[in-house]
Amino acid sequence: MTLKELSKIKDVSIESIIDLYNKQGHNIPIEEDYNLSDDLVKLQLPENSIKYKLWKNKEKDALLNSYFMKTKSEVLETIKQHNSLQKPLLEGYFTLSSEGKFGFFTRVTTLAGEEAFYPITNEVISDVYINSNSLNRNKKYKFRFILARDIVREKKGNPFLIQADSNKIDAIIELNELDEEIDFQKSLLVETKNAINLEKSNLDLINENHNLELSILNEVISTSKDEVNTLFELKVEHQNKIKKMEILTNLLKNRIQICKNLEFINVADKDKFLDLLSVKEFQPENHHDFDKDFNGDFSNLINHVHYYLYHKKNLIYTQFQIRNFLTLLKTHDIIVLSGLSGSGKTQIVKAFAEALGGIVKIIPVKPNWTSSDDLLGYYNPLQMSFLPTPFTEAIAEAIHNPNQLYFICLDEMNLARVEYYFADFLSKLEERNKLPEIDLYAKHEEELFVSELGTLLNLIESSLSGQDIKSWQDFLNHDESRKKFFELMGNAEKESMLQLHSRIKRRLADILKFPATIYIPDNIRFIGAINVDETTHYFSPKIIDRIHIVKFDNPLLFEDDVNNWFRSIKNDKELKPVYVNPILFSKRKDYPSLKNPDLEYVESILKEINLKFLIPLKIDFGIRSIRQCLNYYDIIREQEYRIYKDFDEGGEFETEHTIDYPTQLETINSIIIQKILPRFIFDGNDKTVNGKTKIEVVKDFSTYLKNTLTSFMTYDSDGAPMDESGIDIENNAFSALNGMIVNAEYNDSQFNFFA
Repeated sequence: MTLKELSKIKDVSIESIIDLYNKQGHNIPIEEDYNLSDDLVKLQLPENSIKYKLWKNKEKDALLNSYFMKTKSEVLETIKQHNSLQKPLLEGYFTLSSEGKFGFFTRVTTLAGEEAFYPITNEVISDVYINSNSLNRNKKYKFRFILARDIVREKKGNPFLIQADSNKIDAIIELNELDEEIDFQKSLLVETKNAINLEKSNLDLINENHNLELSILNEVISTSKDEVNTLFELKVEHQNKIKKMEILTNLLKNRIQICKNLEFINVADKDKFLDLLSVKEFQPENHHDFDKDFNGDFSNLINHVHYYLYHKKNLIYTQFQIRNFLTLLKTHDIIVLSGLSGSGKTQIVKAFAEALGGIVKIIPVKPNWTSSDDLLGYYNPLQMSFLPTPFTEAIAEAIHNPNQLYFICLDEMNLARVEYYFADFLSKLEERNKLPEIDLYAKHEEELFVSELGTLLNLIESSLSGQDIKSWQDFLNHDESRKKFFELMGNAEKESMLQLHSRIKRRLADILKFPATIYIPDNIRFIGAINVDETTHYFSPKIIDRIHIVKFDNPLLFEDDVNNWFRSIKNDKELKPVYVNPILFSKRKDYPSLKNPDLEYVESILKEINLKFLIPLKIDFGIRSIRQCLNYYDIIREQEYRIYKDFDEGGEFETEHTIDYPTQLETINSIIIQKILPRFIFDGNDKTVNGKTKIEVVKDFSTYLKNTLTSFMTYDSDGAPMDESGIDIENNAFSALNGMIVNAEYNDSQFNFFA
């Protein structure tokens, strides 16, 4: 920035700016075109000021636009350098467009398993267009990328926009248990001298001892010698699931035979070892397929799940409750279900898991929970072992079973103070750009064990002196080797040797399952169920700010209406669960930014409510909460209007559906009930800054809701609002708030959403 530009931005003279610099000890020449460093600019324009940010954005835009003038080879080279790529190669999972004419690669990473980014803006390269429909859906591919067409790059305002080169696509074996099995089998094949002969043009691999799957052989045999080497030597992190265990897994792979011989890993442990380091391939039986049978349409899925729960599970829920719960599951936020016992809170979790081919884990919360150790478990230094809880056991199971949805439900989660045991974990879940990581215990404990195991194996190998030892007992019974080992260890007690063996074996199995750091995979949804009475605790603002609270009424209130609804509805699908792959269900993504044109109306209403009513009530409803609400609305737009379905052959929008006015208001209605009204726990007699009492502000809010929201509702003959299935909505925002006002007037103006 020049002196002249800074003078114009601050609307002061150049002399005034130079005078200020002189007082700060900087000698600046009186030249209007003198170029100031970024540090000098920050002295006069604070880094967090609007003017500074506008200048930086303008500077970034100018740099970005300059790349439209560069050659394609220069732009591609910039992308490669920005991502440290030797070649223009990436990996991703193929997804077919709804028309079936072309597709996209999703969950794109580099060949090293890292996220790829566009230069300058540093936006994640998440979806890459491919002009092909012949690939296998949901399979992983390595692809060469090229720049998108000029007209598409200009339209998107991104000179770095890429697409896949449809002429150069090489299939990669899916990165589940296959890659770990290949590495494991390679070490065994080499040691038994029945290894793959890479010098032969036709590979003839038979290894009955190690039962190498024929499907793996077919993939390997079909490749060239160089490609086989690449498949075996490529150290791709197994979907980032074991990156924190890399030292240990490498040690085991290199020393697998001696570990087997010494019975640290026996035949049964070998299978456990593979299970712990690889993905379980879930094969649904007697399920509909969401992608094939429902065309990936969430509206059809909602109807089927509603029908399934009613006829198969005898559960009474309205269409709105089913649709709302499904939408909330797709947000990856914490869902808290509130209501009296018997209102169907835990039932809907169990039933949804079954209906979607998933797994539910109910974790009862105890009143004496006071720290994250009660939730996650703790490391016992005496046993040198991590002691897990059912909660961490459920997470570990979900990590190794990524093809199924996992619903982990904290039952009666407010029996203990949630902020004591759950707040730290909840903060970790705020991570949206990557999978959240949870530290279970100190990393050095894991490193110490790896070092101890490596040292122990070295000592044993040194004492063997080439002797063929088949088992631990064989080693103990071999006098010469045992004596030499005793000398090296400085220990001559056979009993302590057995204890050492037992401890190492137990610790090895433990650390493989629970490394020092685990991550929360995309196939987990966390749900809480609460009752509110004298034995429970209220949520703190920190907790309420990060969750969605869904209130459940007694199903008997609308049982007759639901029964009448289903008498007029027919389902053309067989009454069985629908398998939904977590990849197709939803993926964790960052919350939408503000000022998004597609979300502008909802954002404006939320900001208006915040300014007029919540701030006077001293209720904190900040940017995080607004963006969380916009994400909820954005998901509704996608699942109900399929706004991304109409493309031309070049991957550009042919038509773009717009959300209609009533649905925007319906969404705002849900947001108020789930995100705003749960914060209403205060004394209505307290004064606000404008002199009104809080109960007066709440009544003004009620009038606002009546004028704003009721236009989208339909009503029965008694004037009660109904949802689209003709069932009364007892807890629409307007009537819910009015009910709270009535209760407050009978209770000395005390407001309590949960009462």
